Amino acid sequence: LLQRLLAGRTEFQRARDLVDDVGETAAPGDRLAALRAGAEIEIAWADLAPEEETLHLDAAEQALRAGLALAPRHPPLLNNLAMLLRRRGKLDEAEIHARQLLALTPQIPESTLTLAAVLAGRDPSRETEAIALLRRALSSSPDHGMLHYNLAYSLLRLGRLQEAWPHY
Repeated sequence: LLQRLLAGRTEFQRARDLVDDVGETAAPGDRLAALRAGAEIEIAWADLAPEEETLHLDAAEQALRAGLALAPRHPPLLNNLAMLLRRRGKLDEAEIHARQLLALTPQIPESTLTLAAVLAGRDPSRETEAIALLRRALSSSPDHGMLHYNLAYSLLRLGRLQEAWPHY
């Protein structure tokens, strides 16, 4: 928790030092939390230091993969790795992790949002698949704002303006 607070104040090095203090011999839960926090710190740092983005995203990816080695079915780690890989253009692998996430937590709308984000924009046929996923999720979570927004965005990208507007 302290690591996240420091990162929120852009004290990234202090936050990283605290994460690094959680050694390899720490309890698995503590190690997992430290790896997840470390990845979040590196991603935030990459956003604020574009000249060092690759370095920080590499570190974040390494931390997420180490976390998944400890807990391969950990939804937040799967989500974060899928979105990081999407950001890095590794769309095939991002889709694998996003599909694992959705299979583990189909009842959580954010799982659908992750897979739809990975699919969207790849090509028109994948955008159509994202739309179908978002519509399915909306049938069980009709008041979820981000599902509506992402559906609108996908429809807009395909030029389906009238269909998109009510969701926007």
